[in-house]
Amino acid sequence: MTARISWEVRGGTSGAGEAVLLVPPLGRGRASWSNQLPALLDAHRCVLFDPRGIGESKDAGPGPLSAATLAEDAVAALDAAGVERAHVVGWSLGAAAATLVALDHPERVTSLSLLTPWARTDAHLATAFRVLRDLVEHAGALSAEVATLWLILSRSAVNAAGAGLVDGAQADCADPGYPSAETMRAYLDGGIAFDVLDRLGTVAVPTLVVGGTDDRLVDVAHAREIAAAVPGARLHVLEGEGASHALPVERAAEVNQLLTAFLAEHTTTDQTTAAHR
Repeated sequence: MTARISWEVRGGTSGAGEAVLLVPPLGRGRASWSNQLPALLDAHRCVLFDPRGIGESKDAGPGPLSAATLAEDAVAALDAAGVERAHVVGWSLGAAAATLVALDHPERVTSLSLLTPWARTDAHLATAFRVLRDLVEHAGALSAEVATLWLILSRSAVNAAGAGLVDGAQADCADPGYPSAETMRAYLDGGIAFDVLDRLGTVAVPTLVVGGTDDRLVDVAHAREIAAAVPGARLHVLEGEGASHALPVERAAEVNQLLTAFLAEHTTTDQTTAAHR
């Protein structure tokens, strides 16, 4: 049984540009990609979706939530949109799910782009996820959201936000589509359990890996590890101010340039049917 997934296709009608599937990070929905859409829609149709339990995908579905269920939701969005094959782009846990799509459904993937990814959760990352899970359980959504923003944003971004960081977190938590505590705990547990490092040698699609040297949540060593394990993978490490876990936000221009150049390099003839819901 698969949960009902809310999805949409942006950027044209049937045949108007190759499809790009955008897989959002942990606890977030399709709005996560607002900084990438203007650049991608110049040449592509973008398939966006809210994972189960988030945004307009209200039904969290049966069983635990994880990178695997996020990958299932991604493939379900492709199926619903009538897209046979797409460039797959994932961020954070979305990168974990995108990797699973490439491993388990290679015929659906034209290329793979992984932003601030990891392939095996180490003790450092597992500890961060457990702290966030404990905050969700014992301190509430607002405390967990503030801590998440503190972890994923750069020091300069947090300083610039000041008290606005808490205001933004309050607005996020008040959104009707914000995930429940149960949903967040399940995704965090799924993040702790994620491990596909030993399978990466079988990834058979062109792969771009992007990490940041100022990522306090997922150390850039994970991106380097993935690039070393995936045959022919291309690694880009961003340095300096804003090179955080939130690269698609803080370093959007550079991320967009990397994505559009990589997608253009790996464009093929693509047979799809576009739709939206």
